[in-house]
Amino acid sequence: MTAPTLRSIALAALAVSGCADDEGAADTPSTAPDALVGVPLDQVQYTLDFDLAGVEPLEEGGFRVETSAGYTVVIGSGELASHSASLTACPQVASKNSPPLPIAALDLLLGARTAWATHGTTASRSTLHVDVHEDLGELAPMAFEPIVFDPTTWCHLHYLIGADDTTFDRALVLEGTWRGPSDAEPTPFTVQTGLGNALLRPIAEDIVEGEGQAARVRITRAPGMWFDGIDFATASTDNLTRTVLINVIVGTRVEVRLSADPTP
Repeated sequence: MTAPTLRSIALAALAVSGCADDEGAADTPSTAPDALVGVPLDQVQYTLDFDLAGVEPLEEGGFRVETSAGYTVVIGSGELASHSASLTACPQVASKNSPPLPIAALDLLLGARTAWATHGTTASRSTLHVDVHEDLGELAPMAFEPIVFDPTTWCHLHYLIGADDTTFDRALVLEGTWRGPSDAEPTPFTVQTGLGNALLRPIAEDIVEGEGQAARVRITRAPGMWFDGIDFATASTDNLTRTVLINVIVGTRVEVRLSADPTP
């Protein structure tokens, strides 16, 4: 799937309770999602992964990428706070206590504190609250235990990055350097933000494989794209931070594999 397609389904202005500070969230463009399909499931197993295309892992830790603007970026260390992943029920089967999907999506866009937090309802039974601080010096996949729930038809996948407001007050931290084509020496930079951002992805035929009511959902981020479109020589710290946070979501892809058993 191309970056423009992913950009069209990334959400804007997220300010989720417990996941973002008073700065608000990254301004990610959004348009109406594709037509809903719906997949009946009774269990799901999530995996967080990284696409290493265009990424050179370094022996000492961290990674190097060449950006679309011709910069060489080296990340020595960093953390990404993956707060939660969840499936959202199709509107016709959602609990009466859960808002219909268009309303819930609007709440999310407007930063409503209750969006996607309807614990105990159909909309939240598949939610994996991970609050994982992934080490961006390693870029290693992370699989979680299956979640079992009553058979439900699901229409969207929601993935949220954001600070957990307890042990880690930043959604994204990156420490590294950038160097332009004509620069003799690299310039250090830091990305550190409590802003949150999220992906709301229709569960459409293009991302679903197999048959069955158990799903293995793989959420893959693409660090090789995180710094694209940035002119490091002129970008302000705020612009750099917001663009990286948007690119994290824009470059994220989702795969859903169905089977009789969610375990690999």
